[in-house]
Amino acid sequence: MWLWIVIVGLGLYTIGEVWLLLTLGRFVGSGVTVFWLLGTLVLGAFMVRWQGLRTFLAIHRRLVAEELPTGELVDMALVLLGGFLLVAPGFLGDLVGFALLFPPGRWLARAIVLRLLHNHFPLSPSVPRESRINGEPLALRPGRSPSV
Repeated sequence: MWLWIVIVGLGLYTIGEVWLLLTLGRFVGSGVTVFWLLGTLVLGAFMVRWQGLRTFLAIHRRLVAEELPTGELVDMALVLLGGFLLVAPGFLGDLVGFALLFPPGRWLARAIVLRLLHNHFPLSPSVPRESRINGEPLALRPGRSPSV
């Protein structure tokens, strides 16, 4: 069932992109349309590199602090999706791609994605910082050797 919804959705999206591309090309001219598409490609590549590096550093900071970088990992996926939409020709994809590459749009998309993930995959109890083997506490922090 979901496969058919995805196939029909992608088909309608493609038809909408082609229609909008041809309509705007007729309205503003083919030169402006091609310039727009190439400009968004170059700007999108720069933005993906910049925002991807920022997100990667945020993931690194959370890992160093021994925290799970859930939101940052979703951000990285959204940055990659935004970059893909900017590289693919089309105006609707460009609008969504730019929205995903700028932090306010990505924050909104992250909240939606995390809510959907939470609804479909409820959180399990967190793993305790300490575990016991034979009654002895075992530290789970990296760099420490267990004393068993």
